[in-house]
Amino acid sequence: MGTLIRSRECFYKEDIENIEIFRIAEEKRGTKKEIKSLFDKNNKPTDDKNSIIQIILDFYSELYTSDGFNDQEVDEYLWKIELNKLNEEDCSVLNQFISKEECLNNIKDFENNKSPGAGEDKNIFDNIFSISDIFDYMNLNDIKGFLINFDQEKAFDKIKHEFLIKVLKKINLPVEFNRWIKILYKDIKSKIQVNGQLTEEILITRSVRQGCLPALHDFYALAIETLASSIRTNKNIKGINIPNLKDPIKLFQHADDCTTITTDIKDYYLFMNEFEKFGKASGAKINKIITEILNICNAPEEETCLKLLTKESVKTLGIWFGEESKSKS
Repeated sequence: MGTLIRSRECFYKEDIENIEIFRIAEEKRGTKKEIKSLFDKNNKPTDDKNSIIQIILDFYSELYTSDGFNDQEVDEYLWKIELNKLNEEDCSVLNQFISKEECLNNIKDFENNKSPGAGEDKNIFDNIFSISDIFDYMNLNDIKGFLINFDQEKAFDKIKHEFLIKVLKKINLPVEFNRWIKILYKDIKSKIQVNGQLTEEILITRSVRQGCLPALHDFYALAIETLASSIRTNKNIKGINIPNLKDPIKLFQHADDCTTITTDIKDYYLFMNEFEKFGKASGAKINKIITEILNICNAPEEETCLKLLTKESVKTLGIWFGEESKSKS
């Protein structure tokens, strides 16, 4: 059935007579991508087709199912967070009726009839150049410190819908607009296509979709901004001081990529504490094992456990920093 649907969607046009040719071609293409075997939760391999489907179904069902939501904990967390709020003019614009003509005109403006995704002004170069300049500045002036890359596990998929709604409310999003967001996220169900077959439905109670609409990128940015704000206002986090800047730089953030440059390795533990608080409220989870640390100018490493995370080179936003950066870039 999956093959028939895809061949019809991708190749079907009115009056075409040789649809069977395209169906066979699509079937062959699907066979090449077929999952032949998988490991189950007990780390045992299986090549049984039904077992493979069930393993994948269980994985995504668990991934997209919220593990509970504590209103009081979330309210207490957000109460301490400083976020910019929409003014009356912004709210007025958002409350305006969207006409059918506006929707059609916007759809026609899509290049190649596809959603544009993130805006052109939302790129990673500001962070890349800033990190690179500070890294060079520290090396030239023999400033000892650390570059730390924090890895968030399935970042977009872990955000709970209830948390997102509360964040939108905190930034003063109009009630009507917020209500539509609630409707869009209410009782979402989906199926997974595995080897040309569709699984049973799963209920999705968390995750922010990627690549569909520019607004969805903004939703995730608003959710993660609560973490960024908490880090910036944490007076115990030292970060790094740069000449002619009033405040220290503590965080470089692009979507789910979170990086810091600090002169005090104790910042690592303070960041972990911030991630833990954010995770309890939002559902996010930090992957401590994949988190990487780069020692800059032979800074003293007092914590033995952190040496396991220290690398000679680390990749930040696609760019290598460290001893082997020239050969790897």
